[in-house]
Amino acid sequence: MPPRLDAALSLPAEVIAPIPAAHCPGGPCPGGCGSASAYTGMYEAVIATGGTFVSICATDWATPLAAALGDVSRALDSFSLEQEAVPGTLVVRVDGVNVTSGWSYDADRNALIFDADHVPEGGSSVEVSYAVRGECG
Repeated sequence: MPPRLDAALSLPAEVIAPIPAAHCPGGPCPGGCGSASAYTGMYEAVIATGGTFVSICATDWATPLAAALGDVSRALDSFSLEQEAVPGTLVVRVDGVNVTSGWSYDADRNALIFDADHVPEGGSSVEVSYAVRGECG
């Protein structure tokens, strides 16, 4: 699941910020372990954001922590949009500069996808404006 980008409720909708994946150790769900109670709320946040949850009672933290660190440092090549975009209305800016090529809109995923050779560098600001589909009725 790609990181989510929240859109404002106005037209055109503007992307505000990506939601990073949550990574956390804690008591496993549903029953906990040893003297550790289940860390239910954080477990749900980890699952919802595609992060890594490590049982506090696990004897090997190396593998899940390596996965979490890999996720934190990976380039973000796709961004889910909060609301359904009207195709052809997306305006993409990276670090304040309009980008007219090197990306596409995947309507099935409602996501902005950067081409492999156009993925913004880490730390870049990515902004997307677009019109949203209205509700009729």
